[in-house]
Amino acid sequence: MLKLNKVYEKVALELGLNESDVKEAYNLYWEYFRKSIESLPLKENLNEEDFNSLKTSFNVPSLGKFYCTYDRYLRMKNKLKKSRNAENN
Repeated sequence: MLKLNKVYEKVALELGLNESDVKEAYNLYWEYFRKSIESLPLKENLNEEDFNSLKTSFNVPSLGKFYCTYDRYLRMKNKLKKSRNAENN
């Protein structure tokens, strides 16, 4: 966390902003992605057409694209189902 605080400080100095404002902007940026992903109805049994109508791709500058394909969605749902079945047995 110390390293991140140094980044906030450096950016704040370069842009002439308060360090707390830089930290808040950073946190709000990532909070948007988290809330956007959490709002997707991925716990439902979606067919491919419904899944493809969702926004399941997010581009983050300097990091790249975060996305989920329908095949991955199905594999993860099956893995979760198997895991829950194993816990119950």
